Amino acid sequence: MSIIVVVANNSPLTARLRAATDVEVVAVKPGLADNVLKSMLATDRNITLALVAEDIEEDHLEELGYIVMDYFDVPVVLCRDGYEPLSDDLRRAGYVEAFDSASADVELMKMVNRHLGVDDAPEPARRSAGIREAQRTQPISENVSAADRLAKITGMTDEDEPVRAIKEPRVIVVMCPKGGVGKTTISTNLAVALAQKAPLDTIIVDFDSQFGDVASVLNINAQHTLEDAFTEGGVQSSLIVKGLLNSFQDNLLVLAGSDSPAALEKITSSQESQLLKQLSDEYTYVVVDTGSGLTDETLAALEVATDVMFVTTMDISAVKALRRAIDLLDRIDLLPRNRHLVVNMAEPGTGLEVEDIARAMRMPVDASVPRSVEIALSINLGKPVADSKQKGELGNAVRSLVAKLGGDAGSSAVPIRKGGLLRRER
Repeated sequence: MSIIVVVANNSPLTARLRAATDVEVVAVKPGLADNVLKSMLATDRNITLALVAEDIEEDHLEELGYIVMDYFDVPVVLCRDGYEPLSDDLRRAGYVEAFDSASADVELMKMVNRHLGVDDAPEPARRSAGIREAQRTQPISENVSAADRLAKITGMTDEDEPVRAIKEPRVIVVMCPKGGVGKTTISTNLAVALAQKAPLDTIIVDFDSQFGDVASVLNINAQHTLEDAFTEGGVQSSLIVKGLLNSFQDNLLVLAGSDSPAALEKITSSQESQLLKQLSDEYTYVVVDTGSGLTDETLAALEVATDVMFVTTMDISAVKALRRAIDLLDRIDLLPRNRHLVVNMAEPGTGLEVEDIARAMRMPVDASVPRSVEIALSINLGKPVADSKQKGELGNAVRSLVAKLGGDAGSSAVPIRKGGLLRRER
């Protein structure tokens, strides 16, 4: 299906096009254009026309034209209030026409049809559109298909069976109500290891709304964060969200936490759950790092979780807080059946043994990670242990968790919960 991209701030152009045509219309903000087009390039090559709306400043026009030209051989139409001839600089940047945005809808559709090469367009326009389509689909080195690009990155070919084709999506929430137990260390290393198993099909989402540091642990300078995934009335489209993602080692996708502790104040829990559902439709593994306490973000994540990974340390306060949280969440039927327990920063001589924690939690310990300088160094350097070939204690623990998550990923039924926590909609 053809896609029309409209680069706009608040222009009505997008709504006019959606009302007048059956072609998919995708609106992007100027600052997101580069990331969104990269994302579309990795998934399909169906963009057939790009429009730059009348509310885009003159200083940005050339740059936007070249961004489109870098990824797609499609015409770019400049829309302006009133007719303005195209300058030579804009023509070199890929603009083919200047269109008066004040024109009637019938004129708007004539312009669109002309560039899409539909039946009522003049013959030269149809011929031009046919050439562009042939260029997009011809398997030459200058125009590599999305599948070939993905195969080059992941080493997979069409003969390889993709992970997503044989496994149900997993939303894995890493949680503990007590801070300082190493949730982010566990979640980032788990996500890195899963991404090695499912490249570009694994995403980690930083749901610690106040002090999330997934990006810092992965040494990523995120230009877009979690708050950008929401609009005033809901969640951005899947295509826009993809444009917000960062990548780690070219195989793990990252939706970083916001820089501001108050960024998600106006976002409702239902919107947060909707975002995770949307991501689980796109990716096999969605790892969710959560903050301290039973925050609205944590509860929203548990609403859609297929797995929950409890993390605790070997001190009574952490164990007691986690036990209370589990009891509460069980009473309101907000925990999935797939549960995993990790004892982090384990060390002898604390008065507690791993077996004691297992009895207190009434579940087996799936992994025990000793306290080590190696882990602290990996955090400070932004190099997760799971990304290394060295077989340290954390790496071995994460690999065992991945084996448990991936070994029977498609057979664990996600229960339909009868309950749910009545939370304040902010």
